[in-house]
Amino acid sequence: MPPSNNAKRSRDGADDDGAKRVKVRSPSSSFVDHQPPINQPLALEYLCPITRELPVDPVMAEDGRIYERSAIEKYFITCQSSSLDSSSGNDHQGEDSNVDAPPPRQITSPMSGRKMGTNFYDAVQARNTIHFLISSKTISSELIENWKRNKDVHDANKGASMGDTSAMIDLASWYYYGCRGLSKNMAKSMEWYKKAANLDNTTAMVALSKHFLLVKEGEHFNQASGIYYLTEAANKGDASAALMLGTSFLRGENGVSKDFMPARKWLKHAEGASIDNDAPSGVAMLAKFLLARLSNAC
Repeated sequence: MPPSNNAKRSRDGADDDGAKRVKVRSPSSSFVDHQPPINQPLALEYLCPITRELPVDPVMAEDGRIYERSAIEKYFITCQSSSLDSSSGNDHQGEDSNVDAPPPRQITSPMSGRKMGTNFYDAVQARNTIHFLISSKTISSELIENWKRNKDVHDANKGASMGDTSAMIDLASWYYYGCRGLSKNMAKSMEWYKKAANLDNTTAMVALSKHFLLVKEGEHFNQASGIYYLTEAANKGDASAALMLGTSFLRGENGVSKDFMPARKWLKHAEGASIDNDAPSGVAMLAKFLLARLSNAC
């Protein structure tokens, strides 16, 4: 029996006249995915006019617009600084000058260009609405991802300002690699690592030591500082710091002379500290291996 027309269409996806059959998608299928996010127009109303992103810490300025707090603060400072610069330039005209000094620059709205004051207020309702838009996932994924990225940086800055060394290390790492929307900035990276190290964070000390010892070129290469931070971290029980310090003395590297006595001391510290502090087993194994070689050499 020859196959029916229905069977033929089911095999080749075409009608008898050769026209391709159109698949009808259910409302829950990818047809919906191609539609604009339902709350995208609402989200666009809350974009900061300066950053063009959803604010993490929204405030309302005197022009009635919602801004990212740090962005509008920076904008006001920039406007006031430029006003001072223009005023100081007029001081050189001399006392006998008949030219009147121009009035201080008026601060204008970034949105409308009209004059405005420098007061702003917490936009609680805007913050709640933005949180809803983020959690409901009814806006574009790009807006959501950028907001989460900015929130990570905002929270890290807030934590770092309160003495949280983990937040300081996060900021240092992000500036080092140029991620989370931050530009790569070695000076700021070093600044945050130093602040955390000054609060006895050994992870920051080790990071600083690697910074000073491994960057062979530029202003940050400083072997004495590198060994100093390694020693500080090792004395506080950091196994990886003790291993690096012991290896430096064993091989005569990183600005220290080859000396088996301190090499043995720090390698033993590394072996013991890695066991006591549940450090990666590789640190203890490598320290043990180097101690064995050191014993054979002696």
